[in-house]
Amino acid sequence: LAFAQEDDEEPFRPGLVRELLLTSGERVRELAATPLVTAEEVAAAGGIKHIEWSGLLDFPDTGAYRLAVYGSGKISLKLGGRTVLERSAQAVGWTESAELNFEFGPQPLQITFEPLQNQKIAIGEMGLFWTGPNFGLEPISPRARSAIWPWRANTPTSSSVCPRAVATA
Repeated sequence: LAFAQEDDEEPFRPGLVRELLLTSGERVRELAATPLVTAEEVAAAGGIKHIEWSGLLDFPDTGAYRLAVYGSGKISLKLGGRTVLERSAQAVGWTESAELNFEFGPQPLQITFEPLQNQKIAIGEMGLFWTGPNFGLEPISPRARSAIWPWRANTPTSSSVCPRAVATA
């Protein structure tokens, strides 16, 4: 029982904080398991203007890494406060960062995504991948991402788009 109480106070959660700005003007903040958005999700939301994921990316070893995104839309990735990758394209495709050297441990991560307007509808999708000193191209594992999340069991949740989200004004 003491351990459960300590866990409730832990501010770090697996995943990333995801903040959405919908075309309606509504802002939605949630804890997302992965930095992923699909074209179907963009369409189902009735329009997404902007999504930002933030948290920590935990490097398992010291060495050379490359980050890659697969998607369409306008995508920017910052790591340790510096922009390491940008993509803006209507067609789905790959963009890879230059080789980046990191020490073992966490680095602040920020990803922004904006669907591009195409004949009055917003389209776009995105997924995040990496290569490292001891592994080839793969999706970034949930255990390598954490978020500082002020989650509490009694936090009100409401959103027609994201059932586990907290809507903010």
